[in-house]
Amino acid sequence: MARKVQNVNLLMECARRFSQKPWYSVEWLNALMGRLAFLNNDEINLILDLTERFQYLGLNDFNSMLRNAFNKIPVNRLNAATRILFAPLKSPYHIIDDKKWKKRLRAEGWDGRIMAPPAKSCDFIFRIMLFDYPQKYQQYVGKTIICSTPQDIERHYVDGSVIVLWDDFVGSGDTAFTAIAGIQHYLNVNGKVTLENDYVVVSMCAMQGGIDLLQYFNLDCFAAIIYGKAISDDIRFSEAERAQRRAFMQSAEKKVVRKALKEYSLGFEQSEAILSIMDRCPNNTFPIYWFKSQHNVAPIFYRQK
Repeated sequence: MARKVQNVNLLMECARRFSQKPWYSVEWLNALMGRLAFLNNDEINLILDLTERFQYLGLNDFNSMLRNAFNKIPVNRLNAATRILFAPLKSPYHIIDDKKWKKRLRAEGWDGRIMAPPAKSCDFIFRIMLFDYPQKYQQYVGKTIICSTPQDIERHYVDGSVIVLWDDFVGSGDTAFTAIAGIQHYLNVNGKVTLENDYVVVSMCAMQGGIDLLQYFNLDCFAAIIYGKAISDDIRFSEAERAQRRAFMQSAEKKVVRKALKEYSLGFEQSEAILSIMDRCPNNTFPIYWFKSQHNVAPIFYRQK
């Protein structure tokens, strides 16, 4: 598709509407205009409306949001706990896809899992939370144990413990569920049997669909901010209008980020998120904002720089 001539009126409108947003810059405006240039008016109006509601969380938001989410855990549940174990929300395991490694490891009795490296966003969030500890969590300091690794959890878990798992964002819920299943497996093979109600997820923000998935498996998740789907749950529009707006978005994706359609159309698991945490969009965010374009135009928000 040929790129349209830059619309000066649209440029001025975008500068007016978004100049007070915390993410605004000339570079950002150029990226927005670069992607809008391939879209029709219906698609442009949709992107502008979503961008008006887009939420960008900066580092200064983190501690207060984490405390807010933690304070939603019922007090009686924490008071009744034998111990409270704080740990990042991540699986102890990494799944190997390489066939040669699989064959070699299975010959050695491997069950499909190896210990995973510690570099994830939840580790960063966990360290941020610790800046506030113990001052902001002092009522539980006497029974709280900081567990930076799965080995720490295994070492300190006793019957009646509550394992509080920290993260920045729960999207579809799949990653959180997989992480908890991994922790349960690791503890189980080391002689520590846990139940689903031993776990609590604390996240700065979460999609309602992700919370619902975890609750289906009797896992609790508390978040400072809970998001619905940005198009499908928008009560300003009728169901027919929402369906039309989803079609507009998918048409825009095809024009700008065609390769995203297979896995990320409308966001991972069709989450329809409009969120960036610092300069990192979750893959649940509409890919029109962050996925690499076939036209080699910069992303509006980055998934990672």
